Amino acid sequence: VLPGALASRGERIARELADSVVLGCGQFCTNPGLVIGIASPEFSLFTANLIAEIGQRPAQTMLNDGTLHSYEKGLAALHAHPRIRHLAGQPQEGRQARPQLFQADAGLLIDGDALLQEEVFGPATVIVEVADKAELLRALHGLRG
Repeated sequence: VLPGALASRGERIARELADSVVLGCGQFCTNPGLVIGIASPEFSLFTANLIAEIGQRPAQTMLNDGTLHSYEKGLAALHAHPRIRHLAGQPQEGRQARPQLFQADAGLLIDGDALLQEEVFGPATVIVEVADKAELLRALHGLRG
């Protein structure tokens, strides 16, 4: 998410991003699993708005039990990682997927940590805040295809 877009429409982007995350229980290709932004007051506000949006979204039914189990396994890996923190979403329980938002240390992308290279299929997204444009470029170069 680029600074100019955040300055002009950050609240709307947060709302529309949350809509995309939960669309079809996060099972569409439009679900952005990784969101990267440059540290700024606007990015902090965007993050706060996204936390509020994800926090109020309801649980949904996934395609099948296997897909739900895979989602739960992906969430457990994110929760267990010491450089990733949970920002929003109710604890996963029952037979429906609950939307989740996490924040990862930018170093995980720069260092090529395997966890952020794999999608958590379902209504989950990870935010990465980078310090500046140079760190953004290093983080982007850390992504695999």
